[in-house]
Parts: sequence; structure tokens; C-alpha cells
Amino acid sequence: LMTSCSEGQNSYVSTQLPDGAPHALFSYFLCEGLGGQADLVGSMNGRVSVLELFSYAYVRTRAEASKLHEVQTPELFFGLAAPFDVVGRPTADGKGAELWTVTPQGTIAAQATATLD
Repeated sequence: LMTSCSEGQNSYVSTQLPDGAPHALFSYFLCEGLGGQADLVGSMNGRVSVLELFSYAYVRTRAEASKLHEVQTPELFFGLAAPFDVVGRPTADGKGAELWTVTPQGTIAAQATATLD
């Protein structure tokens, strides 16, 4: 489970992101990460692990909130779910990401599309 902010904090929206449109910070950086920006660790294998995704969104959200003179601290809680990677690619219109969760055996567990609209 990922949350956009810690207890007692607010989640912020900014118009200072690259496209100038208002976006919720954490959601924006999750979508960016799912589009491949979070594939940072190891071999840059085209897969984004949950930890890569959270790490990317966490760092970017904290930095962008700081520019707004605010504090927003996303949190990650581990449950009993099986480990999986997230494989994604930008949507054709560039406003989101198509993504799949893939088990360690290579089986697609779920498919979804995330958008920035």
C-alpha cells in the first residue's frame, strides 16, 4: 500500500510541473515512474519494481512539495502480497502509462492504464 502523504499531512497539487496543468504531485510522479522513469536500479531492464516506483515518486514528490514551501511525505506499507514487478510504457497520447504487474514466474497478474487527467 502506498499513500501520497503521511498522517496529518496534505497531498498537494501543482501547476509548476512540465506541462503547466494542475496535477497531484504523488500521482503525477507515480505515472511518470510507471512510464519508465523509475527503472533506475540494476540493469534498467524495462521493469519497474514496487520499490523503484515508490523511491522515484517519494524523492520527486518531496522535492516538488518543497518548491511549494510544503512538506509531503509519501509512505509505503508492506502487506502479504506476492512480490511482483510493474512493467509499463507511456500511453500513445503521452498523458499516462499502460502497466502490467508481472509475477517472478513471468505471469501477467493484472493490467491497467493510469492517466494524468
